[in-house]
This record gives sequence, structure tokens and C-alpha cells, in this order.
Amino acid sequence: MFAGSHHKGDGDGLVVRAADSQPLASANGWEILILGGLPIREPVARYGPFVMNTREEIVQAFEDFQAGRMGTVPAEKVPHRSAADEPLA
Repeated sequence: MFAGSHHKGDGDGLVVRAADSQPLASANGWEILILGGLPIREPVARYGPFVMNTREEIVQAFEDFQAGRMGTVPAEKVPHRSAADEPLA
């Protein structure tokens, strides 16, 4: 996959192109999530899959995960999907 930023004048652009060969798991296509925004200028603490502001928040996130307070993987219900999407299983 190729991604790049192109600065032309006042605006920014992003180009994303698939590589010539793709893994078999991508036979049904790809989903791309692009996020942007202003810097929040806050401290960042990260460990494993968790990104928080402090070590204490990381510890709390692990405790919540281990207690089952963060849902399940794979998700049993994905609200943004529609009947037109393929089943999760």
C-alpha cells in the first residue's frame, strides 16, 4: 500500500493506492479509516492496545478489559454495519 501527502497551495491532499499484490484475506476489499484534527497537546501514555493520558489510566483500562467491561472481540453486534454487509462469522 502506498500513502502520501501532497502539498499544493493552501490545501493538503492524501493519495492511497493498493500494492500490486494483495494478501488472500483482502479478497473482499479493504476499509480505510482516515482521521485528522488539531494537536490536543496532552501527555500520552501507551501500552499494548491502550493509549491514554497517564499510567494510572492505562492500569484502569487493563482492569476494565480483564473484567469484561469493554465488549467482546469479535463484536457480537456492530451497529455501523447494515444488512448489505457480509456476516461477521
